[in-house]
Amino acid sequence: MLVLSDQAAFIESAIAEVQSNTLLGGALAVLVLLFFLRDLRATLVIAAAIPISLLVTFVPLQMLGVSLNLMSLGGLALGVGMLVDNSIVVLESIARVRERDPHGAAGARRSAAPPRSRRR
Repeated sequence: MLVLSDQAAFIESAIAEVQSNTLLGGALAVLVLLFFLRDLRATLVIAAAIPISLLVTFVPLQMLGVSLNLMSLGGLALGVGMLVDNSIVVLESIARVRERDPHGAAGARRSAAPPRSRRR
């Protein structure tokens, strides 16, 4: 068998580049979150959610037989961006509710109330 063109080096290089860019992007996202949120605890929650969500994503990929190529790794990198964006929205919503009621009494009463009393 005669090999005319060996693309293995290019593919390995491209996958390594996507992996390093994903790690760098995640690290930069965490730094930006820390800068803007100024809350270490909230930033650490999001920072922990990024690798956990990536690891959990590999289970369905394996079950469905999806190979790790540039498209699937690029999709994972895009998913990290969406995760960070949605986390910011949720944290801002939580902060807004806490500003309205710092003790959380209204939310606790609303959650503990029977379902019929919730309708108004």
